[in-house]
Amino acid sequence: FWGRVRRSVASADANFQASIEDYRDALVLLYAEVALTYTEVRALQARIEYTLGNIETQRSALRLVQDRNRAGLASDLEVHQAELNLYRTESFLPSLRGALVGAVNRLGVLIGQPPGTLHAELGVQQPIPGVPADVLVGVPGELVRRRPDIRSAERTLASQTEQIGIATAALYPTFNILGRFAIFSTDEGDITEWDNRQWTLGTFFDWNLFDGGRVRGRIEVEDARTEQALRNYEQSVLDALEEVETAMSDYQQEQLRTAALERSVVAAERSVELVLILYRTGLTDFQNVLDMQRSLFEQQDELAESEGQVTQNLIRIYAALGGGWDPADLPELE
Repeated sequence: FWGRVRRSVASADANFQASIEDYRDALVLLYAEVALTYTEVRALQARIEYTLGNIETQRSALRLVQDRNRAGLASDLEVHQAELNLYRTESFLPSLRGALVGAVNRLGVLIGQPPGTLHAELGVQQPIPGVPADVLVGVPGELVRRRPDIRSAERTLASQTEQIGIATAALYPTFNILGRFAIFSTDEGDITEWDNRQWTLGTFFDWNLFDGGRVRGRIEVEDARTEQALRNYEQSVLDALEEVETAMSDYQQEQLRTAALERSVVAAERSVELVLILYRTGLTDFQNVLDMQRSLFEQQDELAESEGQVTQNLIRIYAALGGGWDPADLPELE
C-alpha cells in the first residue's frame, strides 16, 4: 500500500538494466582491444618491412666499402663501421618478429581462437588502417547517453534511490490478506463434492510501532548509499569527459608528429642518395654515409610506429565515446 512492493520491483529492474550496460561496456572494451591489437600487428609488419629495406641498403653500402677497400680506396675501419651499422640494424629484426608473433597470438585469443590460428591469415602484409579526415565527437549530452559505464552508473543510482522508499515504507503498517481453501472427505468417491469444502479468509496488519529508531537509521543508511551512488555517477561522467579530451588531444598531436616524420623520411631518403654519390666520388667520408643510413632507419621506424599510434588513438576515441552503439537502438532508461 505504501509503495514497498512497487519500489522493490523498480529497484530490481534498474539493477537488471545496469547489468545489461555492464555487458555492453565489456563488449566495447573487447572490440577496442581487438582493433588496437590488429593495428599493432600491421604497424609491426610495416616496421619489419622498413627494417628489411634498410638492411638491404646497408648491405649494398658494405659491398661498396669492401670493393673500395680491395682497391685501396677505403680503410679497414670503414669496412668494420659498415659491418657494425648493418649488424646493428639486423639485431632489430628478431625483437620485431617476436613482438609480431605475440600480437597475432593475442589477437587470436581475443576472438576466442587458439594462439597461432591467425598467423596464416595475417601473414600477408597489409597497410596500417587509415583514419578519416574528420572525427565527429558530438556533445557531452550524447556522450552521457552512449557510454555504457555511465548508463550503468545511472541505473545503479536509480536502483539505490528506490531503496530509500523501500526503507521508508517500513515506518507504516503492512497489510496482509491470508486465505485457505481445502476439500476434506473420508471417501474418495465423494472427494469432489462441494459440500466437503472448507475455507478461511482473514486480514491482519503488521506495524513496527516501537521500532521507529531502527527504521529511521536504515533510511539514513540508504540515503548515504544513494549519495555515494550519485557521486559515483558524477565521477563516471567526469572521467568519461577527461578520457575523450585526452584521447582527442593525443590523436591530434600524433597526427602532427606523423606529418613531420613523413617529411623527415623524405629528407632522409634523399640524403642517403646524395651522400652515397658524394662518397663514390670521394667528396665526403664514410662517416656521413653511416650517419645518414642510421637516420633513415630511425625515421622510417618511428614513422611506422607513429602511423599505428594515430590509428590506435582514434580507436581510443571511439571507445571513450562508448563504441559503436547507436543510442536510438538502446532501451530507454526509466
